[in-house]
Amino acid sequence: MTAPAPASPVVLIIDDDRSTRGLLNLAMSTEGYQVVEAKDGEQGLAEYRISQPNLVLMDAVMPGMDGFNCCQRLRQLPGGDRVPLLILTVLDDQASVDQAFAVGATDYITKPINWPVLSERVRRLLATHQALITAEATCSKLEGWTQCLSQSLHNHDQELWEQLQQLVNALQSVTLTHRIHLWQQQTSRWVESAALPSLENPSNFDLALQPDWQHRLQQGEILALDQLSLTKDPAPPALWDNLQALQTRALVVVPILAEQQLWGTLYLHSPQPDPNWSDTTLERLADLQIILKLILAQQQ
Repeated sequence: MTAPAPASPVVLIIDDDRSTRGLLNLAMSTEGYQVVEAKDGEQGLAEYRISQPNLVLMDAVMPGMDGFNCCQRLRQLPGGDRVPLLILTVLDDQASVDQAFAVGATDYITKPINWPVLSERVRRLLATHQALITAEATCSKLEGWTQCLSQSLHNHDQELWEQLQQLVNALQSVTLTHRIHLWQQQTSRWVESAALPSLENPSNFDLALQPDWQHRLQQGEILALDQLSLTKDPAPPALWDNLQALQTRALVVVPILAEQQLWGTLYLHSPQPDPNWSDTTLERLADLQIILKLILAQQQ
């Protein structure tokens, strides 16, 4: 089943001049954005509450409530402190520019409008805004991740593999991976959390057996392997069979050390061939290594 396409960004246009609103509407619609219009500041505030746009284009000079006052009031609305707001103005003097930024404008553009410049500026502001939203969501997940994992340290009465199962479940719930499993070669024990059917033979998945990776894992190095990394080195057929069956296109491999020896291996599976593992995610996984080392030390 094909996933629905993401909704197009909504652009709110606030301008008292009907012809300018029409031209702005046409320009934004042509770029693929959804457009909402308002003819003055009061209506603009009302439309903002209803449509919750991804970006606001606002004329600075309007009768009644001008763009500067409207911008200031909009910033006080729920979510209004974050939405990109682009002021359109014929006023190109430094005092007006300073006033626009003082009341909360993200950027400004002068009239007559340079349409290619407007298009690029809107695209950039929307991309930056989305990046900030994604970053905040990631930070929130990582905070939850750290909190969930840290709780495992306080469960002193739990048997080791119960703690590991709890930890894997928590980790899988706060990451974008579709499967996580932890395997200990010496005892052939393993735990898993997955949205898909379970592994049938995790022993065939032990990347510590790969000569080119074994030394790095023994040294405690976390391996972030995209599809290119997985295909450029020879691998046993059983490993490839598992990769294909599990719809895994990329892996993060976290070695678990105890007393300076490789105790086990944790695998985070991604269905994306190039998931672009962030530095922050890899740093949290390094924290996870320390937590696991402490859990193992508790069991000694």
